[in-house]
Amino acid sequence: MTVDHHVQQVWSGIVESERHFRYYDRLHSRMERYHVLLMVIIGIGSTGAAVSLLGYLPDMVAAVMYFVVAASAAIAFVADFSKKSAIASVICSQYANLTTDWKRLWRRLDDMGPEDVLDRADDLEHMQGIIDSNADKCGSTDNVLNERVTREANAVLYAEFSQ
Repeated sequence: MTVDHHVQQVWSGIVESERHFRYYDRLHSRMERYHVLLMVIIGIGSTGAAVSLLGYLPDMVAAVMYFVVAASAAIAFVADFSKKSAIASVICSQYANLTTDWKRLWRRLDDMGPEDVLDRADDLEHMQGIIDSNADKCGSTDNVLNERVTREANAVLYAEFSQ
């Protein structure tokens, strides 16, 4: 393989890890917001349902409150946003470290031999595979979010490395 191939491999590693870092950071925030929103809805609905037991609310309002609590609890149980948020947070952190390692390798390209670069790049790609093995626990990929963070990652990296 040529040295140009190694440069391309390292650059691709930087771009991919930066993109994944940004994706899981946004996904973590989204899942955390969903979890908090569901807990607030359950809290308000539970309070309303409890007040309805005292007879202060019409029967229809009480029925709606019970339904809201039951539906929200079911969604919280099935979707498990808190678990997905925690997993996305861990993956985000791992990708932040991986991005740092790729950037460190990029800055050392001129000081390393081709075999050393290849060995280190292979190690980093293996680490990415290990990190990716947990990605399916966060649900299916959000393509809109993925496209947005890809543009962000490219812009940030271009600004950082074009100086």
